[in-house]
Amino acid sequence: MTATLTLERLRVPAHLGCDPAERAASQPVWATLVLRFRDPPAGATTDELAGTVDYDELARVIRTVADEREYRLIEHFTLAVHTAVRGRLPENVRLEITLTKQAPIANLEGGVSFTLADD
Repeated sequence: MTATLTLERLRVPAHLGCDPAERAASQPVWATLVLRFRDPPAGATTDELAGTVDYDELARVIRTVADEREYRLIEHFTLAVHTAVRGRLPENVRLEITLTKQAPIANLEGGVSFTLADD
């Protein structure tokens, strides 16, 4: 039996954009994390936080990465987030991260997203 834990659309302020003016003020970026377990985490049966992934900690990690510096590309920002979050997860958990931002493109309503996933 496999299991999936999803952290959906965590709003993170970030200085992100190709143009310095776009990076000057923080803008919202939404992070979605999908964690895939080969077997359900122990917390599914024990009801104890120690038996699963602390997603509040993962949210703090993402905010820290956003606060560390400015990013020109969403691709680079996503890789930085993926690397930091991956380091907090057990080996048997597959990680997929999508970051989404609004972009200054006429008539674009859904934003721009970039996704990285473990093999």
